[in-house]
Amino acid sequence: MWNFEKIPLRLRIQDTIENTFDGLCQRIDTPFTRSIFGFFKNAYHESIIKILYSNQKEIFKKYSSEWSDGEYVKDCPIFVFWYQGLENAPPTIKAYYTSLHRHVPSGHRLILVDKNNVSSLVDLPDYIYEKVESGVITLVHFSDILRFALLEKYGGLWLDATILITKEIDENIFKLPYFTLRADASQRLFTKFLGLNRWCGFCCGGYKGSSLFSAMKELFLSYWKDNNILLDYFLIDIYMECLYRSNKNVKRLIDANCKRPREKIFFLADNFYSDFTQELVNEYKELNIAFNKCSYKIKSEIANPNCLISKIIETDAQCLED
Repeated sequence: MWNFEKIPLRLRIQDTIENTFDGLCQRIDTPFTRSIFGFFKNAYHESIIKILYSNQKEIFKKYSSEWSDGEYVKDCPIFVFWYQGLENAPPTIKAYYTSLHRHVPSGHRLILVDKNNVSSLVDLPDYIYEKVESGVITLVHFSDILRFALLEKYGGLWLDATILITKEIDENIFKLPYFTLRADASQRLFTKFLGLNRWCGFCCGGYKGSSLFSAMKELFLSYWKDNNILLDYFLIDIYMECLYRSNKNVKRLIDANCKRPREKIFFLADNFYSDFTQELVNEYKELNIAFNKCSYKIKSEIANPNCLISKIIETDAQCLED
């Protein structure tokens, strides 16, 4: 058994230094500050990867020798999770969900997962639900487990509730054994993500019964069975990196997806409080992207009725469409 009742001091120090330089990069973005941030970020992640490998090596070995890309399901579902239910969601989430609903390809079900239906959709150990109820596992990190359990069981596509869709989802992505977004790594919002331009945990999909989803689910369940403290907020990215390094099939699937172009999926979020103008809409349309990573949180600037996020809420994002 392994247990992090107290996270090692060395990791806390590394994490503090990493966050310090991340904040510095947001204010003074130069090659020097980025290189220093990158050094400490890599050292911090390597320490965590070593810990995970040593404590969960049997799981990693299991999926290195037993593998299946899974089974293609033609009319697989699309999952969105908001624990409290859509009726209790903030205006941003309601607008994003409505925009998604408009653009679901024919034949695919859009399933909103909440506290009332989650246990009927997927089987998870009692200790997971108990730790969610007690607050040991936050809803954000419960969703890390949930997405892979759902994709393993049904196949399809998982979208975080903060994803805004402005054009119909391409049917071809459902034919891929593994799909995820590739973000433009030059965007500063992306510096904290270990996956960089290789994957985005907030948008992922693939075949029913995929060993990738099974492995991720088992790693998370094993972790939370023995631990009550989260080692890293972006544990989902760290586990993906571990599998990418140790499993040739995971590397194959991710490398195949990396042939897709990088996209500026944070463009809308970066311009939430900009004045809503036709020039801004035209700039967005030139990007020609469907998936946009946004946020459910809005600042006091929302008082400006002419800012972009105000218009998105007011029109359920139709202001960005033809």
